[in-house]
Amino acid sequence: MSDQAGENRNSRHIVGPAGPGWLAGYFTVEATLLMGVILPMVVAIMIAGFYIHDRSCMQSEACELAALGSCMRLYDDRETRISKRAAELSKGRLSWTGGVSASASAGETAAQGNLSGQFPIPGLIAQLWSGGQVQLETDWTYKITDPSRTIRRLRGAKAAVQQVKG
Repeated sequence: MSDQAGENRNSRHIVGPAGPGWLAGYFTVEATLLMGVILPMVVAIMIAGFYIHDRSCMQSEACELAALGSCMRLYDDRETRISKRAAELSKGRLSWTGGVSASASAGETAAQGNLSGQFPIPGLIAQLWSGGQVQLETDWTYKITDPSRTIRRLRGAKAAVQQVKG
Protein backbone atom coordinates (compact mmCIF):
# COMPACT_ATOMS: atom_id res chain seq x y z
CA MET A 1 0.00 0.00 0.00
CA SER A 2 2.83 2.39 0.77
CA ASP A 3 4.36 1.67 -2.67
CA GLN A 4 1.15 2.74 -4.32
CA ALA A 5 0.97 6.04 -2.40
CA GLY A 6 4.64 6.75 -3.15
CA GLU A 7 4.08 5.96 -6.80
CA ASN A 8 1.20 8.44 -7.00
CA ARG A 9 3.24 11.13 -5.28
CA ASN A 10 6.32 10.68 -7.49
CA SER A 11 4.48 10.47 -10.82
CA ARG A 12 2.08 13.29 -9.89
CA HIS A 13 -0.82 11.18 -10.97
CA ILE A 14 -4.02 13.14 -10.52
CA VAL A 15 -6.75 11.09 -8.91
CA GLY A 16 -9.19 13.85 -8.00
CA PRO A 17 -9.68 16.95 -5.88
CA ALA A 18 -9.55 15.06 -2.65
CA GLY A 19 -7.17 12.31 -3.73
CA PRO A 20 -3.39 12.08 -3.46
CA GLY A 21 -1.20 13.95 -5.89
CA TRP A 22 -3.72 16.68 -6.64
CA LEU A 23 -2.01 19.96 -7.54
CA ALA A 24 -4.59 22.65 -6.94
CA GLY A 25 -4.26 25.77 -9.08
CA TYR A 26 -1.12 24.62 -10.87
CA PHE A 27 -2.45 25.07 -14.43
CA THR A 28 -4.44 28.20 -13.56
CA VAL A 29 -1.30 30.11 -12.56
CA GLU A 30 0.54 29.06 -15.71
CA ALA A 31 -2.39 30.01 -17.94
CA THR A 32 -2.69 33.40 -16.25
CA LEU A 33 0.98 34.18 -16.79
CA LEU A 34 0.88 32.92 -20.37
CA MET A 35 -2.25 34.86 -21.33
CA GLY A 36 -0.71 38.06 -19.97
CA VAL A 37 1.96 37.70 -22.65
CA ILE A 38 0.00 36.14 -25.51
CA LEU A 39 -3.03 38.45 -25.52
CA PRO A 40 -1.09 41.74 -25.94
CA MET A 41 1.01 40.12 -28.68
CA VAL A 42 -2.12 39.01 -30.59
CA VAL A 43 -3.62 42.50 -30.29
CA ALA A 44 -0.35 44.10 -31.47
CA ILE A 45 -0.23 41.79 -34.50
CA MET A 46 -3.84 42.67 -35.36
CA ILE A 47 -3.12 46.42 -35.13
CA ALA A 48 -0.04 45.94 -37.31
CA GLY A 49 -2.23 44.16 -39.86
CA PHE A 50 -4.67 47.10 -39.93
CA TYR A 51 -1.73 49.50 -40.34
CA ILE A 52 -0.32 47.51 -43.27
CA HIS A 53 -3.78 47.27 -44.87
CA ASP A 54 -4.40 51.01 -44.65
CA ARG A 55 -0.89 51.85 -45.84
CA SER A 56 -1.19 49.59 -48.90
CA CYS A 57 -4.68 50.93 -49.74
CA MET A 58 -3.38 54.49 -49.55
CA GLN A 59 -0.41 53.59 -51.76
CA SER A 60 -2.69 52.03 -54.38
CA GLU A 61 -4.94 55.09 -54.29
CA ALA A 62 -1.95 57.38 -54.84
CA CYS A 63 -0.90 55.21 -57.78
CA GLU A 64 -4.44 55.36 -59.18
CA LEU A 65 -4.49 59.15 -58.94
CA ALA A 66 -1.14 59.42 -60.71
CA ALA A 67 -2.27 57.05 -63.48
CA LEU A 68 -5.49 59.02 -63.84
CA GLY A 69 -3.47 62.22 -64.22
CA SER A 70 -1.34 60.56 -66.85
CA CYS A 71 -4.32 59.29 -68.84
CA MET A 72 -6.08 62.65 -68.77
CA ARG A 73 -3.16 64.71 -70.04
CA LEU A 74 -5.07 65.90 -73.11
CA TYR A 75 -8.20 67.04 -71.23
CA ASP A 76 -8.57 70.75 -70.50
CA ASP A 77 -10.33 70.16 -67.19
CA ARG A 78 -8.07 67.36 -65.95
CA GLU A 79 -7.21 69.10 -62.65
CA THR A 80 -10.88 69.31 -61.66
CA ARG A 81 -11.51 65.70 -62.72
CA ILE A 82 -8.52 64.47 -60.74
CA SER A 83 -9.51 66.52 -57.68
CA LYS A 84 -13.05 65.15 -57.84
CA ARG A 85 -11.75 61.59 -58.03
CA ALA A 86 -9.30 62.24 -55.18
CA ALA A 87 -12.15 63.39 -52.94
CA GLU A 88 -14.18 60.20 -53.45
CA LEU A 89 -11.34 57.70 -53.68
CA SER A 90 -10.72 56.51 -50.12
CA LYS A 91 -14.30 56.44 -48.83
CA GLY A 92 -14.98 53.09 -47.19
CA ARG A 93 -11.65 51.48 -48.09
CA LEU A 94 -9.56 52.24 -45.02
CA SER A 95 -9.95 50.40 -41.71
CA TRP A 96 -8.75 52.83 -39.05
CA THR A 97 -7.08 55.75 -40.79
CA GLY A 98 -8.97 59.01 -40.47
CA GLY A 99 -8.51 62.56 -41.66
CA VAL A 100 -7.43 61.41 -45.09
CA SER A 101 -6.53 64.15 -47.53
CA ALA A 102 -5.76 63.44 -51.16
CA SER A 103 -4.21 65.64 -53.78
CA ALA A 104 -3.02 65.14 -57.31
CA SER A 105 -1.14 67.17 -59.85
CA ALA A 106 -0.41 66.56 -63.50
CA GLY A 107 2.16 68.38 -65.58
CA GLU A 108 3.52 67.85 -69.06
CA THR A 109 6.09 65.23 -68.08
CA ALA A 110 4.79 63.69 -64.81
CA ALA A 111 1.64 63.10 -62.79
CA GLN A 112 1.69 62.73 -59.03
CA GLY A 113 -0.81 61.50 -56.44
CA ASN A 114 -0.44 62.19 -52.70
CA LEU A 115 -2.43 60.90 -49.73
CA SER A 116 -2.00 61.53 -46.02
CA GLY A 117 -3.95 60.53 -42.94
CA GLN A 118 -3.80 59.78 -39.22
CA PHE A 119 -3.63 56.16 -38.00
CA PRO A 120 -4.69 55.82 -34.33
CA ILE A 121 -2.69 53.55 -32.02
CA PRO A 122 -4.41 52.49 -28.79
CA GLY A 123 -2.58 52.24 -25.48
CA LEU A 124 -1.12 54.43 -22.79
CA ILE A 125 2.47 54.35 -24.04
CA ALA A 126 1.38 55.29 -27.57
CA GLN A 127 -0.65 58.19 -26.13
CA LEU A 128 2.39 59.50 -24.28
CA TRP A 129 4.92 58.84 -27.03
CA SER A 130 3.17 59.92 -30.22
CA GLY A 131 -0.15 61.38 -29.13
CA GLY A 132 -1.84 58.11 -30.02
CA GLN A 133 -1.58 58.65 -33.78
CA VAL A 134 0.90 57.95 -36.52
CA GLN A 135 1.02 60.08 -39.65
CA LEU A 136 0.63 58.02 -42.86
CA GLU A 137 1.85 59.67 -46.05
CA THR A 138 2.12 58.08 -49.47
CA ASP A 139 2.85 59.44 -52.90
CA TRP A 140 3.32 58.09 -56.38
CA THR A 141 4.81 59.72 -59.44
CA TYR A 142 3.99 58.49 -62.92
CA LYS A 143 6.05 59.58 -65.89
CA ILE A 144 3.93 60.76 -68.79
CA THR A 145 5.10 59.39 -72.10
CA ASP A 146 3.87 59.98 -75.61
CA PRO A 147 2.49 56.64 -76.78
CA SER A 148 2.46 57.57 -80.47
CA ARG A 149 6.27 57.50 -80.64
CA THR A 150 6.41 54.03 -79.08
CA ILE A 151 3.63 52.76 -81.36
CA ARG A 152 5.47 54.02 -84.45
CA ARG A 153 8.64 52.26 -83.35
CA LEU A 154 6.81 48.98 -82.74
CA ARG A 155 5.06 49.14 -86.09
CA GLY A 156 8.38 49.90 -87.82
CA ALA A 157 10.01 46.92 -86.08
CA LYS A 158 7.09 44.71 -87.09
CA ALA A 159 7.39 45.82 -90.74
CA ALA A 160 11.15 45.18 -90.69
CA VAL A 161 10.62 41.66 -89.30
CA GLN A 162 8.00 40.92 -91.97
CA GLN A 163 10.38 42.09 -94.75
CA VAL A 164 13.11 39.81 -93.45
CA LYS A 165 10.71 36.85 -93.26
CA GLY A 166 9.22 37.18 -96.59
